[in-house]
Amino acid sequence: MHLTDEVTSEVQFIRQRSRPQGPAQRTSRDRGSHAAARPVSCHRCGGSHSPESCRFKGAACNFCKRKGHIERVCRAKSNSLTPRQKRILKASSSTNSEKESADSLCVNATHISTHNVSATPFTATVLLNNTPVKMEVDSGAALTLISEATYRQLPADSGLDLFPSVPVLRDFQGQPIPILGASNVSVKYGPFSGILQVVVAKGKRCNLLGRNWFNHLKIQLTGVHQVTNRSIEELLEKYAELFSDSLGVVKGPPVTLYTDDSVAPIQMSARRVPFALKHRIEEELNRLVSQGILEPVLHTTWATPIVPVVKSNGDIRICGDYKCTVNKALRKDLYKIPSVNELLTTLKKGKVFAKLDLAQAYQQLVVDEASAELQTIITHKGAFKPKRLQYGISSAPGIFQRFMDTLLANLDDVVTYFDDVLV
Repeated sequence: MHLTDEVTSEVQFIRQRSRPQGPAQRTSRDRGSHAAARPVSCHRCGGSHSPESCRFKGAACNFCKRKGHIERVCRAKSNSLTPRQKRILKASSSTNSEKESADSLCVNATHISTHNVSATPFTATVLLNNTPVKMEVDSGAALTLISEATYRQLPADSGLDLFPSVPVLRDFQGQPIPILGASNVSVKYGPFSGILQVVVAKGKRCNLLGRNWFNHLKIQLTGVHQVTNRSIEELLEKYAELFSDSLGVVKGPPVTLYTDDSVAPIQMSARRVPFALKHRIEEELNRLVSQGILEPVLHTTWATPIVPVVKSNGDIRICGDYKCTVNKALRKDLYKIPSVNELLTTLKKGKVFAKLDLAQAYQQLVVDEASAELQTIITHKGAFKPKRLQYGISSAPGIFQRFMDTLLANLDDVVTYFDDVLV
């Protein structure tokens, strides 16, 4: 690859190449009659098209390193050859052309310098005979190709017999690419698992995932810059409940809040809220009612005023000020909360960590009917009975920590601290 101040992108593709039909040579009369209809010869690649429309317009020659043409038509290279070398090259080219079949394949590879093309290829990791192989997804490749080096890395005991490959592979300059042959390999990618054919090229080359594998692996191309895998959509559809925006609910027996019967129920009036937050509080109340977390009630034994908390993202969290009501009657949960030092000790061998933050963690636990009445809140829109465990309940941290520790007890290298899970 040529190092320039511009971004350099490697373009590789395999295209179908057809041999011209009819006689290889024409008489002088035939050439004269068709001279007017003959396309203009391109000085950039030697093709039959206008130089302005040539795709090698920005290519860099591998011989003279200049931009605007390829080595096959390089004048500097032609001038450097002796007459004898030119005759040998011409004869070799003619012989190769005669041996070429009508269905030969051409592997084009060039280096194009541009300011607007990203140098990052689209890749996919595919299991070939249970060995991960990184391959470049190439929509222009008719066949899937791996290098000899990659082929040697595959397990020898998995049946890698080579058989002759019919297509003739040539690079963008028309030079033949030596190949070892073709082989049937075991392929696993996403939901697909089966046997597919791959061509093995000699030497170290880029592994290309060609179009003949796209349908099997369910790879779709949007335009020429995006690779879409259907397996992701199937995964989202299969586990739609897990990827839903609605709040989850823990399956199992409901949570019970235990109280001291000697403490009399306390009913308080709704507190005034800032006018700027009133509309947002009403929206949050409506959202919680629609999710089944709150239920409007007309009469209640306990009534706790709310404390609206503005979160960092601007959302409103409605908490009950339970310290002045039901917390006076609740019995303390005796479950031990782990200290930060204890958690850090268990993580001393870790190098890479991921933290999961549970959404509305406490409110994923359902409470029984008696506990729901204990948590009743009073707002400027009336009284609401929470059906889930609420923030501000004095025994809630111990209840939730016990639940998380029990749920993840059998997982190694996983620690929990309330609604945070560290892996």
